[in-house]
Amino acid sequence: YSWTGDCIGPNSTCSQTFSTTGTKTTTVTVTSGGQTQTATCSVAVTPISVSCSASPATISAGQTATFTATVTGMPSYTLSWAGACTNLSTLSGLTCSQMLSTIGTRVTTITAYWGSQTASATCSVNVVATPTITVTSPNGGENWKVGETHNITWNSVGMGGSNVYILRIDASGGQSSLTQAVPASQGSYSWTISPPTGSYKIRIFGTSSTGVNVYDDSNNYFNITP
Repeated sequence: YSWTGDCIGPNSTCSQTFSTTGTKTTTVTVTSGGQTQTATCSVAVTPISVSCSASPATISAGQTATFTATVTGMPSYTLSWAGACTNLSTLSGLTCSQMLSTIGTRVTTITAYWGSQTASATCSVNVVATPTITVTSPNGGENWKVGETHNITWNSVGMGGSNVYILRIDASGGQSSLTQAVPASQGSYSWTISPPTGSYKIRIFGTSSTGVNVYDDSNNYFNITP
């Protein structure tokens, strides 16, 4: 056996590792007695390719995102990570996890190396403000009469398009629902006061678009009177 071209060797098989792309062609010549036969074969070496994904795509400040690399085209490679994912102690194969606290778009760059080839990809996570809800009215000391209409109001941050729910809480901790889902961004709910009378707080709660459970109560009790 005699192999020539992109794979050279004297045996019945010939193995070669390639570090450049393109079509690699080898010719083998087999001689037995006075006879000689030749054959040619080729293989396509494709360029290395890397892609990147991030999950979840949007998180609240203080949550963790996981960046995942996918590499194709080469059997072995090394990776480097730069940008948002610097917590290399969390590397596990092709993934890197990082707790992110800075609000905005956080970008990670992944570079794969094999021989003389390199390929890079970027992916990003949108970090939004830590979600909060703040009840602004009633917030303690109000006297509302049964049958009157008052606005329950609140401020919210980082809730996205999520809904909130409103509870009336008495001094013993008993709860009753005042409404079904209300968009957090609405910031106000018109409530016609209903019995029973007594001292209460309002609780507004919901789950942000990033999966964080948030609530707030009136700072103090308000009164419902006949």
